[in-house]
Amino acid sequence: MIKKIFCKSGVVSVVVLFTVSLTFASYAQAKTVLRFFNWQLTEEVNLQALQKMKEIYEKKHPDVEIKLEEVSHKDKNVKFVVASQGGNPPDVCKFEIQDIISHIRKGYLLNLDPFIEQEGKGFLDNYAETSKRVARYQGHMYAMCDTCETIVLAYNAEMWKKAGLDPDRPPTTFGEFLEYAKQLVADRDGDGRDDQWGFAFPADRSGAFVMRFSPIFWSFGGRYMNEALDASMLNTPDSLAGFKYFVELYTKHGVVPPGPTEMGAHDIRIMMAQEKIGMMGGGSWTLSEVSFMNPKAQNYLRDAPWPVERERVTFASLCFWAISSQTKHPQEAWEFTKFLAGEEAQTLAFEANGVISANLAVANSPVVKADPYARVVAELVPYGRTLPQYIGWDEIYDAVLTAEQEALTELKTPEQALLDAHEAVNQIIERYKGAE
Repeated sequence: MIKKIFCKSGVVSVVVLFTVSLTFASYAQAKTVLRFFNWQLTEEVNLQALQKMKEIYEKKHPDVEIKLEEVSHKDKNVKFVVASQGGNPPDVCKFEIQDIISHIRKGYLLNLDPFIEQEGKGFLDNYAETSKRVARYQGHMYAMCDTCETIVLAYNAEMWKKAGLDPDRPPTTFGEFLEYAKQLVADRDGDGRDDQWGFAFPADRSGAFVMRFSPIFWSFGGRYMNEALDASMLNTPDSLAGFKYFVELYTKHGVVPPGPTEMGAHDIRIMMAQEKIGMMGGGSWTLSEVSFMNPKAQNYLRDAPWPVERERVTFASLCFWAISSQTKHPQEAWEFTKFLAGEEAQTLAFEANGVISANLAVANSPVVKADPYARVVAELVPYGRTLPQYIGWDEIYDAVLTAEQEALTELKTPEQALLDAHEAVNQIIERYKGAE
């Protein structure tokens, strides 16, 4: 580019070269930018591991830039749906089991079969069958497996000792569980009000509730839908028994701290870190996240299987890496997704947060088996149950959560709240007939 400068002696022509600028511009244009959407970017424990994964991947793939996009756990589904409907979704996303089936069946996720085939025969053999079943729809894979965990009963062993409970003998029935919870309630500062509680659960408008509610609901024999997925089962005596037991932990027995409908999963972890609750539902991540807030938790936090009412069961907490069906960079998105599900990234995730991988090379590694907390989570995998794989599940879940909040706040009796949810679920099913 030629620029003329006028001075007293005349016109001087100066050649101004923008070599550096042009070089950087060309470099930027050559990079493929992948938008990475993950609620765990808002969690300090996970953020460090995810940033490390980004650093490792970009070093190996200098032509790719991973753009991290934060989203809250509560908002992840709504934002992804709105972005998909608007034609501008992120390229690679993380979802939980309660999210993914709806996204698959509504066409928001990319069919991964062509990419899996190019990896060669046996590529998927190293992933847990439970996770693969959820990620597969009508014979096609729509996501790569991330974690394959179970929800366990986490408890403060030191608090148990002070309450006269044996930390080596967790409750085995829900009758016993209630007695333990009552014994843990205390007024520690002597002001006449309880400031320590036996058990806490999240019941805000997020996906965290179903993970902690379902193990209790199912153990009592409760069911959301029948096996054919064409009718609600919320009106059965067993479903009411599980629902009512859960609600009355708060409304009748007072073993749950105030305001459960305003609490999310992280709020409960904060209370465990502050040593205000004796028990909570959690996964293998609970130890690392509570310990991040209170290092003493490494010494007092233990886990155990859920008590049993009619059957031993827990929630199969599965997460997945998925690619938007609207991505403009499918091959690059696949390579990054494959990396996230691979042994290197999954090992990083376990080291950072203790999560159990669906990648069997990581899940069966000596380091996982030697971890006493993670071992309980892994041993319960055979008892893990998945949610109904139904296109309208997100709406059904909303109906169940609404009923729970109505009963917890005593706007309705448990019986009426659950009956209303039953009718709402059947209306949802009727609306989706023919969509399966």
